[in-house]
Amino acid sequence: MAAITPVILKNTDHEVVVKATGVAGDTCTIDISTLATANQTQSGTAKVNIAGIRYAGQSGSIVAITRGATTVMTYEAVGVDGEDFAAGWVDSQANDADLVLTLSGAASTTWLTLRKQEGFLPNIETGAFGAYDDETQAGV
Repeated sequence: MAAITPVILKNTDHEVVVKATGVAGDTCTIDISTLATANQTQSGTAKVNIAGIRYAGQSGSIVAITRGATTVMTYEAVGVDGEDFAAGWVDSQANDADLVLTLSGAASTTWLTLRKQEGFLPNIETGAFGAYDDETQAGV
């Protein structure tokens, strides 16, 4: 059993795409508190929803995604398939916990599209300051 390092393919202020590739017995932890961009600060409780999933795998590959003590998704990752939750919904179950992918059966790759919901503040101030703004403090 090996730990897979997640690969961040895209990271914007609102969306993150993460890739995890491994074989049976591997696990991958996506620490949601580390998903802030260079223009953001993680502040308070980070909440990240699953907005879509793509996968490719060998026959018999199964992936389970847990968040905390809750299993939020289990799927057979055979062939190439997936789902964008484009019908106006996301999977927000236990969205304040890290995502742990556990692979079994055979090798597979999973791409997760994640949406940042809370806990990520912009570091960029607007050019206009009010009479009571401290121009030396960004993001406050």
